[in-house]
Amino acid sequence: IIEQNPLIRDLGHIPRFFVTDLWTTVPPFKRGSYYRPVWQIWATLSFTLHGLRPAAWHANVVIVHLLVTALLFPVARRITGRADAAIVAALLFGLHPVHGEVVAWIAGANASLSAVPFLIAPLLGWRSFERDGSARLRALGGSVLAFVVALLTKEDAIALPGVLALTTLAIPWPGRERPSLREIALTLMPYLVAILIVGFSIIFPLFK
Repeated sequence: IIEQNPLIRDLGHIPRFFVTDLWTTVPPFKRGSYYRPVWQIWATLSFTLHGLRPAAWHANVVIVHLLVTALLFPVARRITGRADAAIVAALLFGLHPVHGEVVAWIAGANASLSAVPFLIAPLLGWRSFERDGSARLRALGGSVLAFVVALLTKEDAIALPGVLALTTLAIPWPGRERPSLREIALTLMPYLVAILIVGFSIIFPLFK
């Protein structure tokens, strides 16, 4: 999916990634159900920067994993309310051998790529509960946008609204009351709309 993928060799092919699945871009060019536009964009940018040099590709995967590890720290700190616990959680995640395949296997970078927006989304989502007016809308809009990117990276991201709802009920809220169920439900509406838009306008027509 890298060496024999002609589309990642030209930035002009990026729009095509959103209207086709990955297997139609590599020999034997048969239609499948592996929809990974964000991964293909990452692969195209990587090829543009350094061609097919294996060391550079592995370095890119490690950089993405380090970014995920760094993002896990503020997420864990927000959930636990403790910086020391967040540091331990991030280090355990970053160094745990269970992630060996994700880091060593270039095609497995998709898991890390999806984790980046998946972690950004709740950070901004929680912030939206702490803001008013335009600041709240900006935080919520950024969270929904990150959710859409996560959906276009890996379908597992569809679980994010549920994760956001449960964590919002569980995490500490110093300086304000815990958001009510009604407030949480209203906040989740844009995420559900995003699922419908992405599903019905892109993914479902692609594989019908």
